[in-house]
Amino acid sequence: LMGVVYLRTLPPKVSGNKETEFSFRIDGTSAVKRVAIQSSRVSSLGNAMFHVRTFASEEPLPILKYSLLPQVTPIPLRVRLVKRHVGTLLSVMIQYVSNPDLPAPLTDVAFILKLPVDPTLLTVSPKAVLNRPEKELKWHVKEIPLKGKLGKLRVRMPVDINEEDAEEEIDVVCYVKFLVKG
Repeated sequence: LMGVVYLRTLPPKVSGNKETEFSFRIDGTSAVKRVAIQSSRVSSLGNAMFHVRTFASEEPLPILKYSLLPQVTPIPLRVRLVKRHVGTLLSVMIQYVSNPDLPAPLTDVAFILKLPVDPTLLTVSPKAVLNRPEKELKWHVKEIPLKGKLGKLRVRMPVDINEEDAEEEIDVVCYVKFLVKG
């Protein structure tokens, strides 16, 4: 899990363009893997103490980024979407594996791929259900074992746009639906 801590100052109109200034301490960081301080706004005072000094802003200002250790925030399912657009052929592969630290295997997992084009001449592996009006392809996986091998879902389809002629990259979105107890 990664996150960002933002500072919200008083708006410039309210603060009269005065600087916002305060100090803070970072404690209880045993679960934190990494912290990156925004050095242009935050300075270290030592002993996990930091000082912030910045002008008022309408927008929230990022002051630090952090990531937590994986075992502290176990993600039930790790998913990777790989897309390849060669010529007029679009290939999409979804790779998935469950977190081995879960108390039980994931069951009844649905992978829903939003197709970027009208679905015609699809090559799908394994079999999936096509919802043509919604331009969706849905795979249903009965169970993803805790220490199982990497699962793969694939689809290939022709697209109207040649990769060299495309001004923008084709967006491919995948939703995953599952229920975890415990």
